[in-house]
Amino acid sequence: MLVSTPAIFLVLSYWSELGSKAEYSSLQIIEERERGTKINQVAFRHLGKYKIVGLRASGQDRNVWILLNVKHPPYYKQVPVLNFTISKTVLDQIRNSGSVSDTVVAVLETHLDKY
Repeated sequence: MLVSTPAIFLVLSYWSELGSKAEYSSLQIIEERERGTKINQVAFRHLGKYKIVGLRASGQDRNVWILLNVKHPPYYKQVPVLNFTISKTVLDQIRNSGSVSDTVVAVLETHLDKY
């Protein structure tokens, strides 16, 4: 049985899109469950196979949730999209938590507190 290249591409694109939707869904579930929780520095959560970190948004009374072990594009997922800063200590905690993608670490490094 021969399968054409476009057909393979369509199947892989569909699989990747489904995976991305599942990843965003996990973030949305955690965000809704934890909406009333005030995170002081960092909070780690697991939902099935997903590892998620929560941080306090800058100057807001809200949290941001970031998927650490992203497998499908885009390779950085955060809900909601709000600004935040983190200390080097918190970044090290996240790095040492295991299963953190290089892309997520690179993005988190751009949020390091300069003070």
